[in-house]
Amino acid sequence: MVSMVVRLKIQPGKEAEADEAARTTAATVKASEPGVVTYVFFRSRQDPTEMTIIEGYKDQAAFDAHMKQPHVLQFMARMPQIFDMAAVKAGSQDRVAGFTRES
Repeated sequence: MVSMVVRLKIQPGKEAEADEAARTTAATVKASEPGVVTYVFFRSRQDPTEMTIIEGYKDQAAFDAHMKQPHVLQFMARMPQIFDMAAVKAGSQDRVAGFTRES
């Protein structure tokens, strides 16, 4: 499994736009990418301008395919208008324990 954690800082006043972009992207990924096993956007309760994406892929091929999808490229193209790009933190993660359930 390939896992990623992406931390984003929403630009002031762009919270609704960030939520809409997250919902649209997540729905499209779920409908069209069977190799993506986890793709969840979270917004911090303590700081509503902080958003985190937890991503899990069946394998490296699924991750590579995800990064080439038009809807992913469209989300990434919108990011500079919604998020503080200097604050983006992204990195691969190694699973230690846990699971994902369908919600």
